[in-house]
Amino acid sequence: MNQTIVFLGPSVRPDLRSRYARRFQIRPPVAAGDLLTLRLRAGDVVGIVDGYFRTRPAVRHKEILHLLESGVAVHGAASMGALRGAELAAFGMVGHGRIFEDYRSGVLVADDEVAVLHATSAEEYAPLTEALVNVRYKLEQAVTTAMISRTRADNIISSLKEVPFADRTLEAILAHVDKQCDDRDQRAHIRLLLTNQENQKTDDALTLLEAISRQPTHSRQAVTINRTRHLKIWLAETEGSDDEEAGPIADALVLDYCRVLASDYPAFHQRVGSEQLRRKPLACWDGQDLTGFERWLTNDERRLPKTEQASRVMVRAGFTEQALLFDNPFLDALRSTPAFERARSGVRDVLVFNKAVQRARPDVSLAYLAEQNITDWFMSRLGQGCGLSDIALQRGYSSAESFVAAARPFYLYDKVKRLSGQFTMLSAVDTSDDKARTR
Repeated sequence: MNQTIVFLGPSVRPDLRSRYARRFQIRPPVAAGDLLTLRLRAGDVVGIVDGYFRTRPAVRHKEILHLLESGVAVHGAASMGALRGAELAAFGMVGHGRIFEDYRSGVLVADDEVAVLHATSAEEYAPLTEALVNVRYKLEQAVTTAMISRTRADNIISSLKEVPFADRTLEAILAHVDKQCDDRDQRAHIRLLLTNQENQKTDDALTLLEAISRQPTHSRQAVTINRTRHLKIWLAETEGSDDEEAGPIADALVLDYCRVLASDYPAFHQRVGSEQLRRKPLACWDGQDLTGFERWLTNDERRLPKTEQASRVMVRAGFTEQALLFDNPFLDALRSTPAFERARSGVRDVLVFNKAVQRARPDVSLAYLAEQNITDWFMSRLGQGCGLSDIALQRGYSSAESFVAAARPFYLYDKVKRLSGQFTMLSAVDTSDDKARTR
């Protein structure tokens, strides 16, 4: 059975959203990467109405093109959907409503015309500011009925365009009207018009919802996209499985769970990397001269025999984050062990925990947690007298900054559960080759 998924937020009231929840899967506003986690197939339908663009990166054009190439019908309207619909109409994305048409024809140009500040998911994404496009259309109505002159309407819009979208509250908009209108009766009529409940963004969103209700599929032109380096990276980052409560669980995040939390991951990383290099040695370096490669060694490791130093340098310098983007032997090796499912279960618990934190504390964002707090915590758990840069190297990260970025999703959970340094991969470390050598 085909899926129909629609991304809705402040453009559609909660009571209207719930009405359509019986027909479609309703998701929060879309952000970069979300479309690639949907596990869709040809014949499925995606509707984009609302989307993030400031607090989270906006949904990428390439993600939508990837869905279109895969045979997924993608519709857009009202807000982010109208923007992307106008930009990608030539490639088969289907737009709906007046706002989409005005973006496509060039009547509307600026993307902040549809932008609003809104409340959290716990508060049903209630809009906290007014969309400039709604003000524009209401003033157009006032011009048509001779309530206001074209010049005065243009002046009001021009003055509001100077106001950041996050400050366009109804009160601020009415204050601009008062400055532009000297006539008291005219001012009162315009105030009444701007405070009515008409909302073009909502109307366009409902047009989209009704359209995909009546005709969930449509004839699409064939589209072929270049599978660029970035698209390959994004797809690799989202490869994984789904959980009803936790949502998408990326395999790459499962590996990071082990890299950050498992006490025995450094041994696993060195073992898998060494095995890979035995099969395919580095062509550019034989490991004999370590001059200039000291940065890949911890302070303690610089006292090891030269052969052991060279082994660590080759694994770390040969398998940097960039080198692993398209071929990750550590993830492949982890998938083949029982530790993968245990780590995946751990990631699920982390994601569920983080969602609960977001519901209870909407003001807390993982993206804005202080780096120093994350550094101090994992130093205390994993440091054993060495610095964070050394911890990062032992766990396959090229820098302390890379470690902190990977550890960020696990930080709050680990402060409660204290898994770091306690979780072990166990059988993941004991590869078949090692067992053979110890018989």
